[in-house]
Amino acid sequence: MSYKIRKAEFTDIDAVWLIEQKTIGSWDYNQFLEELNRDFSIFIVAEDESIHKYDATAYPIDGYAVAWRIADEIQLNSIAVCNERQNNGIGTLIVNYIKNMGYESGARCLLLEVRSKNANALNFYKKNGFEITGKRKNYYKDDDAILMELKLR
Repeated sequence: MSYKIRKAEFTDIDAVWLIEQKTIGSWDYNQFLEELNRDFSIFIVAEDESIHKYDATAYPIDGYAVAWRIADEIQLNSIAVCNERQNNGIGTLIVNYIKNMGYESGARCLLLEVRSKNANALNFYKKNGFEITGKRKNYYKDDDAILMELKLR
């Protein structure tokens, strides 16, 4: 598989929504539509460029991320990879793309919150250079949020 990271388009929303429903399940369809119109939003998708060689009807989006560029920080709000493609490096590819955007734009850091009970996500972010900086008690209805940061400069 060969992936291209690109800006999300209106025609990607159905695929993004399907991934969201099968993975995280915390955003609704309209929230993704709204991100397309925000100047400060970084809404990207991971597109499998090779998929149409085998199945012209298949939709090639296997992952996405939504981040916000505010002042000199980038807040990673959501990232997901479809269940069938997890542990294949797509998430790292997406994070590296956002990291590079941050470097190029002069951002100081990349920030995020993750559920304290989500060991897979915590390990993924640690593996990609993020460090734990704090905790928000009861941030989610059923869990605490772990605050993480990746310094970019």
